[in-house]
Amino acid sequence: MKQSVNSLLAKHSSLQQLLSAGFLYLDELEDVTPVELSKETKLSLEESLHIIEEVRKQNRNNIQTELSSPELKSTDAILPTNKTVSQSVSSLELFWREQEHTGITTGSKELDEMLGEGVPLGKMTEICGVPGIGKSQLAFQLCINSCLDRAAGAVLIDTEGSFVVQRAKQIADAVCVENTSTRDIRGVDLSIMTSQSILSRIHYFRCQDVVQLVCVVNTLDEFISEKRSEGNLIKLVVIDSIAFPFRMELQDMRVRSRILHTLSQTLMELTQKYGIGIVLTNQMTSRQSGKEPVGRMHQVPALGETWAHIPTIRLILQWSGPVRTARLTKSPTHMEKVVSYEITERGVSDLIGKIGSKRGLESSEHTSDTKKFKQNK
Repeated sequence: MKQSVNSLLAKHSSLQQLLSAGFLYLDELEDVTPVELSKETKLSLEESLHIIEEVRKQNRNNIQTELSSPELKSTDAILPTNKTVSQSVSSLELFWREQEHTGITTGSKELDEMLGEGVPLGKMTEICGVPGIGKSQLAFQLCINSCLDRAAGAVLIDTEGSFVVQRAKQIADAVCVENTSTRDIRGVDLSIMTSQSILSRIHYFRCQDVVQLVCVVNTLDEFISEKRSEGNLIKLVVIDSIAFPFRMELQDMRVRSRILHTLSQTLMELTQKYGIGIVLTNQMTSRQSGKEPVGRMHQVPALGETWAHIPTIRLILQWSGPVRTARLTKSPTHMEKVVSYEITERGVSDLIGKIGSKRGLESSEHTSDTKKFKQNK
């Protein structure tokens, strides 16, 4: 396991500058010169030299510790054996592993069918869309639905401050009512499920900036492992949204790409280790198609083309007149398709009947639903 920068330099005044420059792990500083580090982080040459000396000293200590361990003193630990060489897995076994994972329902049957069996576990799903289209609502819904298994839990990382706990409780109440006559995957009667029991298993983190986001993601492995030991199997991790802190703080595309790549690697390792689902919401940005001045502006997901290759599945939420639509634009197993959906007091559901104009909802993903909730109180 890589050692994070904050594990060594947690009390160092330059920690935030290192993280902002994209240096997340100690081994990334091993081959950097003081001059290069100074240019990258805007730290003084003296500070850069001190940091590199600290890092190299720590790395030497780590190597000495490993070499002095009893395991490395035995020939069996040095020679390649079944204990040190990773075992291959057949394609058929991988197939059956995927079949064992039931996806998390979105609340819309049409949307679930388009994705396969809902949002899949063991993969990274990106949900893109303009403000007010329902990204955060869908994120809340997925967290709640993942907890229908009484042993399961979810992690919600909020970078925008869009989480409204009253709205989450409203959706959870509706989910409990709709599932009064069903059982979870373990055969447990869901009629005894309450919104309180669901919300108690959704673990919320508020991240104000990129540094906090990196720190939270780096602690997820330990957090998930700890919860599993308590009998709470984390099934889903949601980041709402992945784009917001990067677009607000980091203008250097090279640094942004480095941090995003490292974060995505960490998240993908979690999907492989625990079989959990990762859901990231993303904003839209304007891009010109064609040559100036003839080219027209159109909406595309933020964070660029390099990022577009990282998520396994990409879902784009759009308006079609007054109707919300979801377009599957990237999937390894399903063809591109468009379905309609709606957001009501009960949460995300299939579009039923003729829907009037919903343009007023564009101002916020949860404002109108929250107002309805307050009116019904």
